[in-house]
Amino acid sequence: MRSVQPSRIGVQIGLLALFVMLFGGAVSRAGEPELQMTVRKLPDVATSVAFSPSSEIVAVGSYETVELWNISDKKKLGAIPVKSGFARSLAFSPDGSLLAIGGYQRIHLHQVESRQLVRDIKGHRGYVTALVWPATGPLWSASEDKTVRSWSTSDWSEQSQISDFPAAVAGIALSLDGTLLGAAGGDETQLSSPGFVQLRKLSGELVLEPKAPKMAATDIAFTRDGLQIVVTGFDEKGHVYKVDTGALSARMGDIRVRRTASPSQRKASWYSPHRAGDSKTSMSCISGR
Repeated sequence: MRSVQPSRIGVQIGLLALFVMLFGGAVSRAGEPELQMTVRKLPDVATSVAFSPSSEIVAVGSYETVELWNISDKKKLGAIPVKSGFARSLAFSPDGSLLAIGGYQRIHLHQVESRQLVRDIKGHRGYVTALVWPATGPLWSASEDKTVRSWSTSDWSEQSQISDFPAAVAGIALSLDGTLLGAAGGDETQLSSPGFVQLRKLSGELVLEPKAPKMAATDIAFTRDGLQIVVTGFDEKGHVYKVDTGALSARMGDIRVRRTASPSQRKASWYSPHRAGDSKTSMSCISGR
């Protein structure tokens, strides 16, 4: 179960979040992020990070554990044990009371306050690499088994499955209107093989397939205006595509923030990007060794 390459994956998680928060709809450099805090001395590499809906708590996943931290006072609230290897993905429920943890061949549901296990959701093979828990509708998950599945939040039964992806799915995202599913991935053991990027209807019907990065993709997100998607990959670049045509509108490779992830340390950091003329502060993160 420790055969994953989480150190590079972790860096891409942070880069993707930062791209979306900084650039929003128009892709242009708007300012430098402000470091808020760094969690150090994790048991292994940081493989996932998620913020609660209220932005009061940040969850950091590593090997066999998820640490919970209070953002305002920067104190550790506790840890959730993970019995299935790395916590490869995390997602809070819309009300912030539950945390979904993507482990090896299952999704663990835990109460955030008590950290007690509520249920294990089984069905995937390999690591559960991505989780999306929208405000309404089912919980979505992706896996190394080349599938994307949705789960009822009432009885946790499987509602749907899309199983014709060309390789392992590393990241998924839902459009703001809830009509499109973005998926990205590739074979991370064959770095010379290109990844894939797809936009689909929730039914699974393929809508668009932009030209993929030259190496496996690691994550995907819609910009805040919903007009573009941002895809990161093992090539350590951000690829920005137009949703309506699939055309590549920008490629970013010289992002200074990438260098904050040190290969000699097991840590996770989060940032507060500031946009000119924007009074709102958004949280973002970078994780790595």
